Amino acid sequence: MVVGLLTLLTALLGCCVCCSDKWKCPKACFAVPFGIVTFVMGVALIVLGGLAVSAGSLLTPETFKGPICASAKAQDAVAAYTTAIDKVMCSEECPCAQGAGRSNQELWGALDTAILRKYARAANRGQMTSTENKNYQAQGVEAPVVPFTWKQTGAYTSWGECYKQVLKAKEQTDASTRTASQKSADAFFQRGGFNFLKQIEHDFDCAGVCTVPLFYVTKELSTGPPKQECIEAMFDTITSGMSLLGVIALITGLFTFAGFIGSFALCGGTAATEEEEEENRKQQEIELAR
Repeated sequence: MVVGLLTLLTALLGCCVCCSDKWKCPKACFAVPFGIVTFVMGVALIVLGGLAVSAGSLLTPETFKGPICASAKAQDAVAAYTTAIDKVMCSEECPCAQGAGRSNQELWGALDTAILRKYARAANRGQMTSTENKNYQAQGVEAPVVPFTWKQTGAYTSWGECYKQVLKAKEQTDASTRTASQKSADAFFQRGGFNFLKQIEHDFDCAGVCTVPLFYVTKELSTGPPKQECIEAMFDTITSGMSLLGVIALITGLFTFAGFIGSFALCGGTAATEEEEEENRKQQEIELAR
């Protein structure tokens, strides 16, 4: 807003300089303020542009993510994502749609076993030990390892679809039987966590915060697993935007500073008197008559 007002003031002063002869006013009355304003704007834009370019090049993902991911809110989001999404999607509580020709099942079943184990998941119960199977039978999605569950009907193509149709209602009806981690995840989503994750997923083409999750919140299974978490995606967007704005500010500042230098030439001279204008007009008529 300040820059916009200064720009308007500069334009107004420039117009006044051009019209000073008609107003019988010394040009310096407008040229001096014009020079002061352009000098201040030019220096400010050059400095700010330099800072923006430097910040965009010096800021690293670690320095950007570190303080954010260490915060309690970020840790709550990571825990809620793991408990409510990565451990629940494609389980008995939220079975996944096989897709046309079992395309979804084949896509996700082809994931490396080691990758799935990072998320405490297995492509099927055949990849689980007997102990893991017993734990799953006893604890369900709270078990150390949860296998994928696929169905052709009565299944879901995204976690968001399952949340709206099934899981959200369970937060209320099964409140007395929910575990501590499930209650914590419920509280996160009730405080607006679902809308927050949905929005950043849409805006930055990412999923989760601080760590790359196994599933998206709203994107369909056919998209495949996420490639990037959202804090890093935000960092890429912010730093690229800062560098671009910095370059624009630098160029604008240089042009504005050039206006300041040009104002010196405008300070000389006074507005022409009526007699001088009449004399100039007569001189032009004489030259034209020759």
